[in-house]
Amino acid sequence: MIDCVVLIPSTDSFSDIWPPALECMRRYWPDCPWSIFTTSETIPWGERPILVGQNNGWCSNIRSALDQIKSEFVLMFLEDMLVCEPVRTDECVAAICEMKRPEHNLGAIII
Repeated sequence: MIDCVVLIPSTDSFSDIWPPALECMRRYWPDCPWSIFTTSETIPWGERPILVGQNNGWCSNIRSALDQIKSEFVLMFLEDMLVCEPVRTDECVAAICEMKRPEHNLGAIII
């Protein structure tokens, strides 16, 4: 299995979008093979919440979350860009396998 997780970063002030974001992930990616982590400052949400504490800005909050995740790859979904069609797990796996190829030396691929 590929060492990967899914990260959905957010902020406490966007808590109204969390239920639809999680529902869309469940509906359109039911076979997601990786753990799904969520972030916010102080309000836990999702099955694997990461609390970053004080809001130090989007980038700092992402960095704080990534410091707590021990995985070679992270697929990031934005909570306010709802998944509205099936996610093709095979394409996600293929993209990660492509990044692992040494001749590419890629740091990120946006799917």
